[in-house]
Amino acid sequence: MTTVTQISPLIKHLFEILEAHRPLFKQQRVYARVEALVLAELFVFSRHTVSQLVRTLGLAEADWSSWHRLFSRRRIAWEKMSGVVLKEVLVHIKKESVLVVAGDATQTARSGCKIEGVSWLRNLRTPRFRMGIHRAQRWVNFSILLPPEGGYSRALPIRWLPAFTEKARRRVYEARKEWEAALEGLRWLREQMARLGRAQQRVLFVGDGNYDHLELWRHLPEGVILLARSAKNRALYHLPEKHEGRGRPRKYGKRAPTPQQVWRQRRGWQRLTLFVRGRERHLQVKVRGPFVRYGAPEHPVWLIVV
Repeated sequence: MTTVTQISPLIKHLFEILEAHRPLFKQQRVYARVEALVLAELFVFSRHTVSQLVRTLGLAEADWSSWHRLFSRRRIAWEKMSGVVLKEVLVHIKKESVLVVAGDATQTARSGCKIEGVSWLRNLRTPRFRMGIHRAQRWVNFSILLPPEGGYSRALPIRWLPAFTEKARRRVYEARKEWEAALEGLRWLREQMARLGRAQQRVLFVGDGNYDHLELWRHLPEGVILLARSAKNRALYHLPEKHEGRGRPRKYGKRAPTPQQVWRQRRGWQRLTLFVRGRERHLQVKVRGPFVRYGAPEHPVWLIVV
């Protein structure tokens, strides 16, 4: 009979991370329950619900109410927990480097219609040629991209923000769009980094076309760089020429080519080699700018065409 060797350093680091959260709990018994739930998450083979976690711990015949009260009575300080996780992650990222954060919307399917934030959303598990709907909650997932090792970079979730729709059932949270939830997450991130002595470290936020919103550009926190997918017909303007004489200086220069027009131009392509998932990728890119968008002249942008 063969046995599997235990990975002692991995288990040791897991308990060190759990111990870092101990000051957030006033009572030892509450901390012990949370510690047991974390270990149960590693061994559960069905749905990751509180009921299934209790079954994994072998306590199916005992009273379950104390486990559910951890979440129903707010005995877990989510805000402070997110700060502890961020502090543990920043240990592995140098202060001189750029902190890369990816954001995207995600859903959690729900069967009940009385749960906070539940509404009818597009069911992403159905085929695109016959899209269906289902009851679900919408969230914005914030994940930090860890430094690459061997060509691989892992995304570690640090925060889930509610982005419930107008028609969702709401009592606690207000309705928000994706970009509004992302803006709140970026502000929280800058506050936490300042508290941890990293106020000067820059943040690169990567998102899809939903985050190429004018209001997000206007209220972007200081020290944050936004990299978002743009529309092919986006109206861009050159920087204004130097103002001389009387009158208010201009905010916009001449009209610049749209991203689609830049893409159609045959000249100006540059070759770029990247390592993605351990393999070389050869790309052709164009970089144009700086430009400004109408309505946000204080935030110059660069156009990257791939």
